[in-house]
Amino acid sequence: MSESHVANRVGSTRPCSEATLRDRLEFGDWMAHQRVAVGSWSTVYRAAPRTSPTIGNYAIKVLHSHLENDPFAISLLRTEAKVGQAVSHRHVVPILSAHVEERPFFVVMPFLSGKTLEVDLNSGHAQPVAESLWIIRQAAEALESLWSMGWLHGDIKPSNLMISAAGHVTLLDLGFARRLEGSTSRQRPWVAGTINYLAPEWICGNIPPDIRGDIYSLGVILYQLLTGKRPYRVQSPTDLTRIHREVRIPGPRTWASWIGKEVASLVMSMLAVDPLRRPQNPRELRERLLRLEIENLAERVA
Repeated sequence: MSESHVANRVGSTRPCSEATLRDRLEFGDWMAHQRVAVGSWSTVYRAAPRTSPTIGNYAIKVLHSHLENDPFAISLLRTEAKVGQAVSHRHVVPILSAHVEERPFFVVMPFLSGKTLEVDLNSGHAQPVAESLWIIRQAAEALESLWSMGWLHGDIKPSNLMISAAGHVTLLDLGFARRLEGSTSRQRPWVAGTINYLAPEWICGNIPPDIRGDIYSLGVILYQLLTGKRPYRVQSPTDLTRIHREVRIPGPRTWASWIGKEVASLVMSMLAVDPLRRPQNPRELRERLLRLEIENLAERVA
């Protein structure tokens, strides 16, 4: 994997060239036709119901066979099924069917065309301000839907945001989601997530992680969209702790002077080390993003 992943036994899938299977694989009532992504804990296939002779617009995520006795890996797929079936929102990938109580373990979802945000960010080029705000506002709407149902995502990063050709954003990979009521415990939970997008409270601090940790992760992505740069690069939890204790992150206008002061202020508030200084919930964030998005669109038209 190109990123350091704190819980490195498992991770989200990486795209691969679509490979047609010589022998179609059957999983319950579903048939896999093409392998489209492979991760450290699952493989994603383009699939169809067994009764359909064509490929169809479905995807099936299957737990690797060598992990079928791993309680942690199984729990991730069960969480993805539970959250994806409970939350219904246009910006959250739905889980249409699940087989997570016995092997083979898998979930079924719509097949999404497009690319992940990681593809654009890997170019290293700054993106237009209005488009950047539009992307993050859609992601904030996805977080708002999770938050309203009592969940946080727990692994917000560019590869978990799918962008369609029309610019529609879909939040993927719900396996690391946590119940928000569990985040009030004083006992620090197990840590998962990609280190360069991980909120500091997952590693250090006195406030247990909650939905504001997801907002921090979106702040890292927005910074990267606007500037073409990450606010920092780290390789370990120790590096992350040092960054947050010793380093002052340069404002986005340092690299992109055309960014408005209000936009820059929002980005830096999302990246505040203290969660109390960030937007306090996705609804507040979405409202601020929408206002700035409209203002920046108006400037482009003028």
